[in-house]
Amino acid sequence: AQVARDRANKNLEVATASQLRTIEEQRADYDRQLEMLELEIELAEIDRRAIKPPEGSSNQIIANYGGRIISVDKRIGQYAGVGERIAIAGVESGRFICTVAVPEETARFIEIGDTASVRQSGSDKPLDGLVTDIVLEGDTLLLKLTLVSEELNGGEYVQVKFTKQSMEYDVVVPAEAVISDPVSSYVWVLESKRGALGMEYYTRKVNVLIADKDGYYTAISAGLDNYQPVVLSYDKEPVVNGRVSRME
Repeated sequence: AQVARDRANKNLEVATASQLRTIEEQRADYDRQLEMLELEIELAEIDRRAIKPPEGSSNQIIANYGGRIISVDKRIGQYAGVGERIAIAGVESGRFICTVAVPEETARFIEIGDTASVRQSGSDKPLDGLVTDIVLEGDTLLLKLTLVSEELNGGEYVQVKFTKQSMEYDVVVPAEAVISDPVSSYVWVLESKRGALGMEYYTRKVNVLIADKDGYYTAISAGLDNYQPVVLSYDKEPVVNGRVSRME
């Protein structure tokens, strides 16, 4: 009975810690959403200014972003073909946007609101870039990064690095071991006992609380001890206390 109480207290502590982490994650998510909303408002204002030409203007090319001219590639009256650069403008607000193309298979962990380390060529000081949009084109993800810096002028080459640290969990099982329905999630646990013919194995259904998961593993916050073997595959549907043959 004492062992059962200790196990229940431990599961309660783990579940409470998981709930606290969830609250902190939700708070951080709200902060990111607020920041993204402010960025969307600013971008919408930029688009509005670009659509509405200045009064008295004629045959002018309106930039998507306001700023100062850093370099000019065309003389006044010189012909510019489609896609040719005519000038480089630095954003006055210090807010820059760049798009990074990465393979979808290696970047599927990136989400809107994540941050990336942006390092300018020749600089040892990294900048923080916020992922404000993700577009999938074929097998490639186009990630739009927004960053604020007084050190950039526009047109520089930068290196972008994404890192994400997952939380540490006491119990992690392969994703295929967890079965979920609209009501709950559970795993089949393999138990053993010594019988007349030696060691006998049977299955037991255990309800679990999922803390986090990805495409490969599932973190369990309550219901399962880290030493319990779980069933990954079977040739017939397991039943409670059903005799099975164990295969490693």
